[in-house]
Amino acid sequence: MKKVVAILLVAVFCCGFVPQHTSPHPDGQLTTEQYTEAIKSLTIHQDTLRAKDLLRLIMERDSTHAPSLAMLARLEQNLALRAKYAQRAYEGDTTNLHYADLYLDALIRTSQYKAAIPLAYRLIERSTEPGNYHVLAALLAEMGRKGEAIVLLDSAYSRLGRFSPLRNLQQRLLLEDNRIEEAETIAKRDIQKTPYDAECYLALANLYNLTRRDSLAVATYQQGLEVDGENLDLLVAFGGFYYNRQQMGEYLAIVDRLFAHKQVAVEKKCEVWAGLRENQDNYRQYLAQYDALIKRLFALHPDNEEVLDQYIVHLFMVGKKEEAMILSKKHLASTPQPKMRDFARVISGEVGLERPDSAFKYIKQAYRHFPKEVELIRALSYHSVGENRFDEAIEYCHQALMYVKDDIARSEIWGDIGDIEAHRNEKKRCYKAYDKALQYNPDNHSVLNNYAYFLSEEGRNLEQALAMASRAISLSKSNATYLDTMAWVLYKLGRYDEAKRYMQQALSLDREKSVEMALHYGDILFALGDKFMAELYWRKALERGADVKEIEARFKMSKQQ
Repeated sequence: MKKVVAILLVAVFCCGFVPQHTSPHPDGQLTTEQYTEAIKSLTIHQDTLRAKDLLRLIMERDSTHAPSLAMLARLEQNLALRAKYAQRAYEGDTTNLHYADLYLDALIRTSQYKAAIPLAYRLIERSTEPGNYHVLAALLAEMGRKGEAIVLLDSAYSRLGRFSPLRNLQQRLLLEDNRIEEAETIAKRDIQKTPYDAECYLALANLYNLTRRDSLAVATYQQGLEVDGENLDLLVAFGGFYYNRQQMGEYLAIVDRLFAHKQVAVEKKCEVWAGLRENQDNYRQYLAQYDALIKRLFALHPDNEEVLDQYIVHLFMVGKKEEAMILSKKHLASTPQPKMRDFARVISGEVGLERPDSAFKYIKQAYRHFPKEVELIRALSYHSVGENRFDEAIEYCHQALMYVKDDIARSEIWGDIGDIEAHRNEKKRCYKAYDKALQYNPDNHSVLNNYAYFLSEEGRNLEQALAMASRAISLSKSNATYLDTMAWVLYKLGRYDEAKRYMQQALSLDREKSVEMALHYGDILFALGDKFMAELYWRKALERGADVKEIEARFKMSKQQ
């Protein structure tokens, strides 16, 4: 209940400035001027420190200046001190409702509920604000006086009329007190009094929901929606009911109505859709409803970037890849000033469809618009490597280094440079670039792995290679390539049994049917004296595309032993 009391504070207590009163102090004019200056410092210049200093100067001359005490209470972060300021402001002018609100707020925030109750009673005597009844009822319930709280809420109905938060609090207190029939009687009474108020049906339906009377809950939610089919609270509650009961078909039907609702923000709709999409089983089972939902969302918000992204992802997931690409390209072409995400949508789609030439065409277009975009520059570098234009690729990498903003990204690009140098067999330059990459990020697991592998291939600095391979595995567990490197380093060190264990793990995780892994495992098995199995894996490597001469040399060596 403490949490309930705390939440009420946000809704009930305002933070506006209170009217000034004339100070009886001889320096009243100076006090007024300084108080006005404090308000200016706070509201115009957002200078809280200066405002506090001015208020403290006023306090030195007039310790009873209620407006200054009230403002200090609002500005003070220390809850105990805030309560003292608020108390002094209230005691200085007990007729001021704002000071009373401020003091009540401070008492609640410092958990002084017993002292807060009399003050809350005084507030409801002088104000018709429903929030004051809400706060007082919550305080009474917190102090174990639920019966008194329920009676108070009944009197609030007769004095103020219907107010949903009061009805909901009363219902909850009755349920906590196991007075279910009484709560039901009150909810039905409200419907009889105002049969065209959907909120009354919501209260009764929620009661049936909480007491697990599902058929009555459904019927009452539906009655409420017949009265007001656009009532957002009703739709949300009804949807929550179906979701909690795992009735996904019915839940999705409610979501469809929520997506069409004008009061639901598009950001909230995207959030709901993202949650729905996470459950792949439901996605498959209710594909028709999912498809209708995202189409409605796109039809309502065709210019929203997030909605467009979600719709395109959906089209890819259901196999409508070409339709997704047409939509992506159409959006890009119709945008006078395209954003990076407009290009990224098309590029990623073309990559997914394994159309590298088309992807590269859009990468070049994007680069003309965003010449400082690091990922675009790196993509151009990769393409240059594929064309064996290594100098051009490295030039792109150095260009990217001009625009990166953190050491992690710098490490990645120096790793790219090292990989490019390795492609053209410039190992000294390769290692120099890798060293630079590891200076920026010692945990760059890709660089650690590649560095270790190239060292093992050369058969030097093997202990260093082993340390790097081990670190790479610890940073990226279950990576088949990294396990292969570890096995190969151990093989080069003559630790064949350990190498075999790591290579077995690598093979079990390999989904690409790697030539190198089959070849390496055959070499390890041969070193362990298992010629039959070694030859079997060499043949596998050959089937996967290994160099014929390399395999022939291994079989020749095997026959000679």
